[in-house]
Amino acid sequence: MTPRTLARLQRATWLAASFAALSSTASAQDATGSSDFRLNGFGTLGLVDVLPHDSWGFRREIDQTEHHDQHLRADVDSRLGLQASWRLDPQFELVGQLVLKPRAHEAADDESLAEAFAAWRPAPEWEIRAGRTSPDLFLLADVRNVGFAYPWMRPSVDFYGWMPASTLDGADVSRQWLLGDGRLRAKIFAGKTSVTLGANQPDTTDDHGNVHPLLGSTLAFDAGGLTIKATVAEAHTRSRNFDNVIQAYNGLDQLARLPVPVVSTQAAQLRDSFSSHTFVTRYAALGVSWDMSPWQMQAELSRITGNFESSSAWYGYASLARRIDDVTLFTMVGRARSSRAPLPQPQWTGALAPVVGPVLAQQAQTLGTDIAGQYNSGRENEGTLTVGSRWDINAQVALKAQLDVVRSAAYGGGLWGFNTPAAHHASVLSAGMDFVF
Repeated sequence: MTPRTLARLQRATWLAASFAALSSTASAQDATGSSDFRLNGFGTLGLVDVLPHDSWGFRREIDQTEHHDQHLRADVDSRLGLQASWRLDPQFELVGQLVLKPRAHEAADDESLAEAFAAWRPAPEWEIRAGRTSPDLFLLADVRNVGFAYPWMRPSVDFYGWMPASTLDGADVSRQWLLGDGRLRAKIFAGKTSVTLGANQPDTTDDHGNVHPLLGSTLAFDAGGLTIKATVAEAHTRSRNFDNVIQAYNGLDQLARLPVPVVSTQAAQLRDSFSSHTFVTRYAALGVSWDMSPWQMQAELSRITGNFESSSAWYGYASLARRIDDVTLFTMVGRARSSRAPLPQPQWTGALAPVVGPVLAQQAQTLGTDIAGQYNSGRENEGTLTVGSRWDINAQVALKAQLDVVRSAAYGGGLWGFNTPAAHHASVLSAGMDFVF
């Protein structure tokens, strides 16, 4: 057992022990009849194989670590979750959720704590939550890790894979209205979070980001089996390695002032592709789901803008499923497309050496190559066609099989680990078991 594996085992043990302590305390209260306590769980056991077996590494989300796809893997979809809810009275409830799943090597211990909040319902139509919640950014916000809740092996990677923020430390307020046979729900939320992004190249390390604030609102309408949901949000992110960001920005700014046109123009373009202070991301999305038993339809579309050009993009997917007795057949198409073109690869050494000397020219070349490489390796331009089936063995266990055919354009593999500038085609074969208890 490697030191990293031992550390992860110790981390999981500590979190599980903490959760067990909460459960024991609440159960003791429940025995006296003074509370309503429930403990539930969910999980997925999954296997993934990617053809061809090459250097590109398939990831469900960009907060997972990088891997070469050269063997059968169980670390993409497998996960285990526990949720405890403790209703002290009809108006007040405590909720905690723990999710153990594959994460980046340097992920913090508390990233496995998915929820830990207090909910207060002063009136039937109002709810106020404070603590750690899930930011209500998309249709599957509350069940993103609960494979049993949807037909596929995983939510669309083209839509959900780029979004690392799955927790919010803060508060939200929601209000609902009855409209005939339907219900209108509005929510505002605010808080902060932190994320660890898995390195996507062999010579890079995990990146840590502090998001403060994360602000947003949602408006949703439900009627029968139909749900329509609109979301807007804004996030301000600072890397924990921001000193390096500032140094890179200042270095490019100095190069942009040099009287060497081929260098100054490209250096200014590289400099303006990111912020020297805070990365601002603006998010807007629209989602629709419609359960017309035995048919199920779901689609979401989102637009990302901000001052960090590589994150400016469109994301979307559409899925159609048909249930036949205990079997559900499904298909899905997804698309992720960056809005900005790739940055040029600098070739500065020859032009700079006569002006600043060979040593500084090489340092400038290294800086430009690194910034352009990081930008381009994070761009997303891919599409996915998915087909698969789900077999509900009983009310608590489902077996799934799925094939994803993924086509990535040149400079478009940002959702993959170890991606290269070349176009890439891959077939992702997945099988697994989802369960709840």
